[in-house]
Amino acid sequence: MRIVFDTNVLIAAVVASGVCRDLLEYCTENHELVTSDYILGELREKLERDLRLHPRDLGYEQNLWDGKLLSHHLRQRYATELGVRQCQRLFRSLGFRRRKPRPVIAQADPEAQRAFKKTRRAGRKPGA
Repeated sequence: MRIVFDTNVLIAAVVASGVCRDLLEYCTENHELVTSDYILGELREKLERDLRLHPRDLGYEQNLWDGKLLSHHLRQRYATELGVRQCQRLFRSLGFRRRKPRPVIAQADPEAQRAFKKTRRAGRKPGA
């Protein structure tokens, strides 16, 4: 028998355990699963929506998405294994470009700077 799952059922089956996952596992073992360009496009849109969010909004420490983080995100959220290089290709196919993160400059403590700063003593002339 050929079976088609709706996008929401597919995502629910992949994201969390429960009825949808059990149904998907049963159907993959005993039936033929088919999909359409529309369903795959909808899955792609949901993934792209995740990538449009800042990684920190999804609970990650990084400032920018990269292949390694996307691979981790897919594994955690969608229980899907995709290699780092495949994730980089996926970025390109979705229209993203590679960006290097800017270095974060450490913020100095103003009190420690004042204590360390050399100042001339009162009553002495400079150069004397």
